[in-house]
Amino acid sequence: MRPPDVTRPPSSSRRRSDIVRHWLGTRAPRGERAAQSACAVLGAAHPLSRATEAVARLTRQWLTCAAALAGSIIARLEGHPWATILTASSTLVLTGLTAALLLLRQQVSDRATDLIAQGCEALPIATVQHQRQRLMAERRRKALAKALDTVVRQATSPPRIVTRGTRPLFDTRVIAAVGADLRAVIGLLQTRNPPARGVALVDRLITDGQSVFYGHEPLPLREELRHIRHAFEQ
Repeated sequence: MRPPDVTRPPSSSRRRSDIVRHWLGTRAPRGERAAQSACAVLGAAHPLSRATEAVARLTRQWLTCAAALAGSIIARLEGHPWATILTASSTLVLTGLTAALLLLRQQVSDRATDLIAQGCEALPIATVQHQRQRLMAERRRKALAKALDTVVRQATSPPRIVTRGTRPLFDTRVIAAVGADLRAVIGLLQTRNPPARGVALVDRLITDGQSVFYGHEPLPLREELRHIRHAFEQ
């Protein structure tokens, strides 16, 4: 699609129409293309397909609202009094859509990580491959290793003076009981070219608030860490 003619002055109503049409005609972002790919490979009922399709729908709404906002801003510059209310309302709606879009994109990343943790890292889906690259990046693996190391140190060497409001999210007794297993996983994260499945399992262990990492029994966590080490060794 031909871009809007920016050589016309802001007061030109034709230029305003060009900009709005340009916003509405913008190509769908990667989220929509990924939704089609996930649906083709996994089926429409799969959680990743549903999440990516939701991102695509919300993105279209976001673009429409952004186009309305752009048009209202230009109308304000032209001196139309009605444009002030439209600009304010469009800004509020766009803010809400942006927040919802960020949450949905996080859901897409989580569902892609779930697939990688299940051993499906080779699926020809753009979202899965993008998430795999992110997990395998040295920076991400270092961040996961550092997070585990911090947890182990806090559990095995707690501060002498505990201040109010600093209680950790995890059970220090559980973490201390499996400290050796966690250190083994830290070492596996620091190896060269570890399997993506193992890294994904560690990522889900830490980022999922319902995981056994935040439980109050050491046995389930020890079993999960054994499962993670097995994934690294395969």
